[in-house]
Amino acid sequence: MGIIKSGDSLHGKELTALHDYLVASGRFDLTASDVQVVQFSRDWAASVLGGHDQRASRAIRQLQEIGLLELVAKGEKGHASVYAVQPLPPEEPDPPP
Repeated sequence: MGIIKSGDSLHGKELTALHDYLVASGRFDLTASDVQVVQFSRDWAASVLGGHDQRASRAIRQLQEIGLLELVAKGEKGHASVYAVQPLPPEEPDPPP
């Protein structure tokens, strides 16, 4: 809960969502193992912040606004939300001809 880990540790829907996120971001040069992710539920965030759901929502939103986290997959019943930790690794320059 709330541990930063490599994207290749994800499974199923979450791993597919990370792949889709990378494609949508135009980062075809990255694989799941290149990306750090954090997976946590709003309830877990609220418990860390004193049990206040509104505080948790605001804190998550602020982390997104400052560019530290970007939502990859919104949590569903039984699955916590997945966020990519920013910034992503820099793009590799094209090799010289």
